[in-house]
Amino acid sequence: MLKKELRNKIEAMRDKLHEFIEKYGIDSDVVLNLSQELDKLLCQLENMK
Repeated sequence: MLKKELRNKIEAMRDKLHEFIEKYGIDSDVVLNLSQELDKLLCQLENMK
């Protein structure tokens, strides 16, 4: 995945995460799973050159 594509995906996931937090609350499995996925993508972005 290209760096630009990864950034776009991260931004979209951040928006979705905020929506899910409002809808389901911070302790929801849906929110926690999306948060973990977002963390993985952020790590990938940090490791890209």
